[in-house]
Amino acid sequence: MSKRRNGWGVTLNVFDEKMLALYETTDAFLYDSAAWNRKPRKLEMREWIADYLESVLEPGSRVLTYGDGLGFDAAYLALRGQQVSYFELSPTCCAFAKRMFGETKADVEMLDDPAELAGREFDAVVCLDVLEHLPDPVSQVAKFSQLLRPHGRLVILPETIPCIRVETPGCRSHPSTVTSSRTTPLASFRRP
Repeated sequence: MSKRRNGWGVTLNVFDEKMLALYETTDAFLYDSAAWNRKPRKLEMREWIADYLESVLEPGSRVLTYGDGLGFDAAYLALRGQQVSYFELSPTCCAFAKRMFGETKADVEMLDDPAELAGREFDAVVCLDVLEHLPDPVSQVAKFSQLLRPHGRLVILPETIPCIRVETPGCRSHPSTVTSSRTTPLASFRRP
């Protein structure tokens, strides 16, 4: 079985040097990412996450959006009243997000170095459309659990990573929060 490649020669859903180089040397992916962020499915997902977090967290809770690309999720959550930190490695995405945060007046802390996460704790971590690109998504989920305060929530998009629901080190699935929006399965885990 051959692996699918996109138009830039990058193997889809595989984290490798070619993918890193793409994000560091071109902005060609910005249009696709912006278009995805405006699709009804993504808009519904974003609203569901904000509603869910409002139902389980206090207003102004600390939320990390991890790998948020252009920052649409971070801006939306900030405008809905959460204290949001945006983490993204791509300088191109960070530049776009910074401008968007300014134009929308979304108060979002920007982080672009993994060292900036050390020792920090959040009430929730939101990670969408990222884990399927990593070589070891379960290990990353374990790292997320270390960023969560006790009873913190991890919200992920597990549809491309079925093992996440059952093999989540450091997190215990909470039956009332493993739920979905109408069109997209989302999973939320509660740290004990």
